[in-house]
Amino acid sequence: MQADHLQPVMVELRAAVMIQAEASGQRLLFEWGQNMMERLRGVWEQIEILETLAYEDKVTAQVRTLEEATSSLWHLHHSLVATRRLLKRHQQSLRLYQRSDGKQAPTATPTPNGGYRHGRGRTQSSR
Repeated sequence: MQADHLQPVMVELRAAVMIQAEASGQRLLFEWGQNMMERLRGVWEQIEILETLAYEDKVTAQVRTLEEATSSLWHLHHSLVATRRLLKRHQQSLRLYQRSDGKQAPTATPTPNGGYRHGRGRTQSSR
């Protein structure tokens, strides 16, 4: 009977490890975002100081730079939102577990595709 009680706990521990692995990857995203912004700032500064560039060409270069920045930042934003949702659901699960005084394992665990599995096998997307 003790083994039956440990199985949900083990599932939750595995889920917590998976969630923390996902969250720790965000540091790399922050670094990538910082590098991207520094590169874009450098390009923008070069566009501003080039006096030989025709005004129309300057505006075209600025538009291209902003399009690249928007596209890159959208991907960064999308990834951060997905991880934030995953962590919020995990936080809610932990709170439910604490409220029950640890008598039952949390009712939701993450799935590999970024969704969340609830009690009886239902899944909910993290999007």
